Amino acid sequence: MPTTNRFSKIFALAKKAGMSGKQGNEDLHALINSVCGKDSLKELTNRDYAAVIKELQSRAGTSNTYKAKSKGNSKGMTEGQERKIWRLMYELQELSPSSAALGERLCGIIKKEFKIDATSKSPLAWFSFNDASKMIEILKRYVSSAEKKAKGG
Repeated sequence: MPTTNRFSKIFALAKKAGMSGKQGNEDLHALINSVCGKDSLKELTNRDYAAVIKELQSRAGTSNTYKAKSKGNSKGMTEGQERKIWRLMYELQELSPSSAALGERLCGIIKKEFKIDATSKSPLAWFSFNDASKMIEILKRYVSSAEKKAKGG
């Protein structure tokens, strides 16, 4: 389990990676969930901590290019695609609140749109680059629809 110093390091790197404020904390929790399948910093093992630090260091770097994540094939989705999917999910949650946890809601959308049973701990685990691109476009439509409903039109 990470110590207070480790929490400080995680938050410092998260801030450097642009994850500050309310949305930043949500992005950090989404990152922790996507990297380790955990919902809280307090649940991290030493191995999880190292993985989170590595990911944050990667995102806090000066490079704007993202390596494809290994998802069981050589054309896995990029880290940028994964971040975009989670940002759209948070935006959808703000516009159209749900009692379902964010990961569960994403699993529901994946099941509806892709006919795949995903787990909330790692809903995007086997997405290819093309699947992630399709998912982003689907979520953009969901957000657009929620915006229209919120505006009353």
